[in-house]
Amino acid sequence: MRLAVVARYAPHQTMDRRTFPVLTDADEPLITRLAAGLGENTGRVLAYLLCRSREADLDRTATLTAIHIGTGLSKNAARTSLDRLEKRGFVERTTVQTSSPGRPPNAWHAVDSLATTARDVADEHADRLLRQAARFDDDGTGTGTGTGTGTPIGSDQEHRTETPQRVRVALNWHPNGFHGALFGPVAAAADESGTGTLNCTTGSESEPEPEPEPEPGLEPETESELGLGFHACAGSSAAVQTVVDDEETDLAVAGAATVLCERAAGRDVVPVAVLLPRSPVVLHTTRAVFGEPFERLDQLRGRRLGMPPASETGLLGQLLLSQAGIRDTVDVVELAGEERTALESGDVDAITGVAADASRLERNGATVDVISIAEQYPVYGPALVASREGLTDPETRARIRAFLAAVTATWGWVQHCPSSVATAIADRTMRVGGADEAQSRDRIDRTLRLATDQFARSDGVRKHGWGWHTPDDWQRLRAALVQGGVLESRRA
Repeated sequence: MRLAVVARYAPHQTMDRRTFPVLTDADEPLITRLAAGLGENTGRVLAYLLCRSREADLDRTATLTAIHIGTGLSKNAARTSLDRLEKRGFVERTTVQTSSPGRPPNAWHAVDSLATTARDVADEHADRLLRQAARFDDDGTGTGTGTGTGTPIGSDQEHRTETPQRVRVALNWHPNGFHGALFGPVAAAADESGTGTLNCTTGSESEPEPEPEPEPGLEPETESELGLGFHACAGSSAAVQTVVDDEETDLAVAGAATVLCERAAGRDVVPVAVLLPRSPVVLHTTRAVFGEPFERLDQLRGRRLGMPPASETGLLGQLLLSQAGIRDTVDVVELAGEERTALESGDVDAITGVAADASRLERNGATVDVISIAEQYPVYGPALVASREGLTDPETRARIRAFLAAVTATWGWVQHCPSSVATAIADRTMRVGGADEAQSRDRIDRTLRLATDQFARSDGVRKHGWGWHTPDDWQRLRAALVQGGVLESRRA
């Protein structure tokens, strides 16, 4: 924090100069960490009060005016955040004596220490995510209780004090940059043990710049007893099937459209968080193949679009064609991988993929045009799902809760030190024997930065924190998949 002088005109046009402590760039690691569990504005207000508490020469109690100036938020935004924090027990309200006549103004202070508060924020956010999962009912409408089978999903209080032993996560592919949030706890634990590093570089081809290190004392606490196991599956459907069929697997990563299609096929999984609130799926081509700039979907009329139809990219590609009303006019070429080869050979005019695929083509010298799913239709990216049976089991639920809390606590780490997380992902990939050029550290680093820069923010995340999702959003996607015939074609 630093002190800032604010000049205001008091009654009778006399100048009133007052000094207020304000947040600075050095406080961003703490702000980001708290925002992961509270939302951006609320996390910023709590960070401000915690920073005041640890400054010996500052009063830990702050008025609304001081909070408004110190955080840079409007008074209305600061007041709304204080109401939320007070309701959730992170701050307390009192009054302060001033030299001005009249009723003493309200003021607020943080209830606990920085370390205790940060841990409680992550724990409470894990509970909130599980409550959101409980709102997701069997048909995905979000209008039920999340207990379509008649079995309650469970209580937030169960096994809260027990130490989970090991969490096993089925990934939808080899570990990569889109899985960055899941590897935050791994990177943080590695750094604490001395096997990781915070001295990361940009990973770009230009001259590297050092990343800002988290301020001493603000590193996320990780539970060393929380073992993490990652299993790479051949796509989202395979990951969903694994979490349903394998009782030792607690969670799976799967694309949002695939989650709904698998549920329609009878696999009872429930989303507990979204890794990215905006889908990274894109339609793309090169200028050399397409022959002109690819700027509008209707340019695909009469052309060949290559896609693996049963994959997440294929499902969303079909959805986008249906939404644009051109599905019957496009020649969909079914591909079983190797989309890039089909494009470069001219066998197709455009392909589905993810944003990182298009970026790699561009780095290789091609002029690439992209139409992003996220810019055309609001669709979640990869989601973290559990089986309903797992969520009703107290021990499995306790492991899931602990993992959600650990990911929340380290999401700020992922954003501020992506290179350390990329290293953790690359190390894990090498350990399971999947290391090749496609899984290199630099490539993972670039994908992770792309994911956090372009696909990790949404109104829900800004307001509520990492992983946030709503039944209404899932219902809108399900309705679109039904309307476009995608859900029925997949079920068939």
